[in-house]
Amino acid sequence: GLKDEKKDELKLAEGLAEGLAEGENKANIATAQRLLAMGLSTDQVSAATQLPIEHIEKLKSSLDTK
Repeated sequence: GLKDEKKDELKLAEGLAEGLAEGENKANIATAQRLLAMGLSTDQVSAATQLPIEHIEKLKSSLDTK
């Protein structure tokens, strides 16, 4: 009935939001890697991408080992 339709719509909306957030996060990581390669500081990359500094430092160390 109507209640089940609302539940299905909610599940779909939640799934869509998760997918969009995941895609946005992947884009931010790719951007962070490019900014690091351009020589920006960890703080600058964190500010530009809104990713946590700890995450940027991990990306930077993985780039340094390549």
